[in-house]
Amino acid sequence: YEREPTGWWRGLLADPDIFVAFRDGALNTYFRGCSIAQLRLVGAEVRASTHYKYLLKPVLKSPMVEARQGAFQFPSSWQENPAAAFTSSLADLDAIKRAAKPYAGGEKKLVGDVIRRNGAVFDVEIALTREAEGEVADGESAKAADRIDIAALKANGAGIELVFYEAKLFQNGELRASGDADARVIGQIERYVKLLEKYQAEIRESCLLAA
Repeated sequence: YEREPTGWWRGLLADPDIFVAFRDGALNTYFRGCSIAQLRLVGAEVRASTHYKYLLKPVLKSPMVEARQGAFQFPSSWQENPAAAFTSSLADLDAIKRAAKPYAGGEKKLVGDVIRRNGAVFDVEIALTREAEGEVADGESAKAADRIDIAALKANGAGIELVFYEAKLFQNGELRASGDADARVIGQIERYVKLLEKYQAEIRESCLLAA
């Protein structure tokens, strides 16, 4: 960071739309809930990994690709340089953010606005797994079942609390009950409460380490 005062790393951290979170020995950088770069230290070098969908250039001189008999005829410039349609550097952060916007719905945009306006946000997109919930069937991978949208620090009379929030837009159907059944968000919050209580010690330890 200090060696490259005008480099991509400094620009990434300085962007008010970017939130940085600790993830298993790495840093994940989020834009509107989209993890646009995962950063790891390899030797003395900071390396970043980005999903290719965020690298497609949001603006191309000729965005349409013709298909003949169903086979796409890619421009000669792309054939000569396959990376021509992709953003080539993390320094072009504006292009990456524009490419990520279609993957960030209204609720993710809301979370992004909350993060930008609230310095007490501690973490976002906190993954809870089926494995943690004891719901992994034989042969099933422990994929993320739920992600809590926001964790924020809040002062109380005894010290500092870590408070978890789930963001929902009013038009989200999960807020509405159907017949005698509760709204789906009730079950979601109950699962969160169960997991947070079960793993309270581990969460406390990891948050203190991250802080």
